[in-house]
Amino acid sequence: MKILLSIVLLLPALGNAALSVVQGRPGSSPSSVCATGPGATSATCTFSTLPTAGNAVWVGVASPTGTVTMVDNQSGSPNTYTQQATGSDAGGAKTYKWFAATNITVNQSTFTVTITVPAGYTSPNILEISGQANSSFVDQTSTYYNNASPLLCGVMTTTYANDLLLSGFNSPGFAGTMAVVPVTPDTTTYTLQSNQNDSGCCEASGAATAIVSTTGSYQSSFTGSGFGVSVCTSVAIKAAGGGGSSFTASPITVPTGNSANIVVSLTGVGTSWGGTTVMTASGVSGVSCGAVAVSSTTAATIGCTTSSTSGTVTITESVTGTSTTTIGVGFGAGSGSYMVVQ
Repeated sequence: MKILLSIVLLLPALGNAALSVVQGRPGSSPSSVCATGPGATSATCTFSTLPTAGNAVWVGVASPTGTVTMVDNQSGSPNTYTQQATGSDAGGAKTYKWFAATNITVNQSTFTVTITVPAGYTSPNILEISGQANSSFVDQTSTYYNNASPLLCGVMTTTYANDLLLSGFNSPGFAGTMAVVPVTPDTTTYTLQSNQNDSGCCEASGAATAIVSTTGSYQSSFTGSGFGVSVCTSVAIKAAGGGGSSFTASPITVPTGNSANIVVSLTGVGTSWGGTTVMTASGVSGVSCGAVAVSSTTAATIGCTTSSTSGTVTITESVTGTSTTTIGVGFGAGSGSYMVVQ
């Protein structure tokens, strides 16, 4: 007698680190950026608290057009800052650029970033962010320019739940009390991380953040008085672990040759399921799953039929996220329980 034993190891989805802003400069409350000008070609920014190794450092630079470079004071293999997004005003004279260093090395008693810009001025904003993916971490970018209050930032339509939204602007003339507010229909609460008025030293600049819990379209704006021709550049940042959401299926194995719907329960972590959520099955010929029935943002069911073909089926979420999970078809189907709907 021959016995065919098939074993499929189905690993549970890994937990995802939550994105957070650890600190701005200098400190976690809104405060002056490390600005210089006019005629300056560099600025030096120092975090008031030593960042944590492995986190990310983001540097937003308001400056004239031209090449921007930066270096920090960590020894050995220095952290590398790469440009992630850029925008300019209507005339192309002013820019706002976002740079990031991921999985940072920290080996000194202070953490200082020196930014070099074309001669004129610079108003940098620096932030430490935890929970960010170390590669392919940018979900979306946008840029927008205008010359009135509110100073609008561009719309970003995210494809991952739990993104961190980051916006920064460059503007002459601003001298009032700065605030950041959502643009209707966005109702997100944004936090002002740093701000610099145009006090004769430099161009006005500021940075704001928000952490969202669902995919959607988001747009922030900065309010105040005296804005000149301005530009805002925004980035949506993904969390470590695939964008901040995951889900698992139960049962993890189902039998072959079942023409009636087998009900598979789905449990999400950090998901934002709703009426537009779509689940699709792929990977095994003859497996078909119907529409998903969502009972909450983290709970749903889906009914699937199977053929005589065994294998591993991947269930993929779309519209409200991009997470996946797997179930086995025909492997150890006698273990565990499942519901069949006739």
